[in-house]
Amino acid sequence: MNDIALLTSVIASCRAIDSAALSYYTSLNARSDGALKVLWHRMGEHKEAMIAYWDYTADIITKIELGRPIEHLDELAADMERTAARIREEAQSNGTIEEDFVAAARYELYVLKPGVATLVNFFYSAFRNISAEHDYLNHLVHFIDVWREHTSTPAMGLIGDIAGDLLRQSITVAVSQPYDPLTGLFNKKGFLQTIIPLTFLAQRNRFNVGIILVSLDNLAAASPKDDYRTISRMLLFVAKYLRTNVRRADLIARYDHDRFIIYISNMAQNSLFYTCERTKYGIEKDGKDICPISVSVGAAECFLAVNVYEETMALVNRAQECLEHARKKGGGIILNYKI
Repeated sequence: MNDIALLTSVIASCRAIDSAALSYYTSLNARSDGALKVLWHRMGEHKEAMIAYWDYTADIITKIELGRPIEHLDELAADMERTAARIREEAQSNGTIEEDFVAAARYELYVLKPGVATLVNFFYSAFRNISAEHDYLNHLVHFIDVWREHTSTPAMGLIGDIAGDLLRQSITVAVSQPYDPLTGLFNKKGFLQTIIPLTFLAQRNRFNVGIILVSLDNLAAASPKDDYRTISRMLLFVAKYLRTNVRRADLIARYDHDRFIIYISNMAQNSLFYTCERTKYGIEKDGKDICPISVSVGAAECFLAVNVYEETMALVNRAQECLEHARKKGGGIILNYKI
């Protein structure tokens, strides 16, 4: 199976678990009262939202391309199939409150698997407006709080504490990846980790260095109703264009949803505008077969002096300020040579 088929399988397993949970919470809501009735109703509402999320992502998966294989995806797909089958078999209750909570926990805690957290983070990394991490964390924290309130044994409270900690750790693992899963480039975290040794080398050799930020302005305004196949093709095109046209010794990353960043070392003084101009118009010209692409560019350059880390971050921030000015002017190139 290819990565798209495997992703589809994982999403189907997650949806099956949440669908079974919704049915279970609906039945608990019907036979509960007071605070527990409110809890099971809220749990059901969250599952309805998650089912809609999985349906949405399943549709998007059929419309995108991937620039980098997702590691261990085949193992995650097989594991999630087994997990979904096991939860349906084991998540049973004989009617006591503690048994209800244990059964509910089986439906909830599958998201603790790092692979599931990584999948959720993948959609946020690829398409900024699709994220379930924050909602799921709040949802599980609330569930654990009520769990503690309504279960009397210390062991149950300990399990709740462990579940909350594991969820946070799973999300931390997911967001610590240094690569953007869609384009295969470094993400912001990977870029900032990699650039520092390069800038120390540049400082030692007295190289002039530059930062270029490239914004795809029409992508910045993209809404959930836009064609994700076109968006993914646009991002993959820009990533390929930069790989082809930027020197191997320099550093490229997908810095944010709609922005790419380039670090250039040992560049000739006052050549920054030419590099920015070539990048902007090359992307707009060669990318027009996919869709019209509007590009803004902000850039800055300097010789690094003593405080290399601080000066590097200042250089990145100055390039970001230049980019914001360029976008406010409706596109173009804005540079700043004085750092």
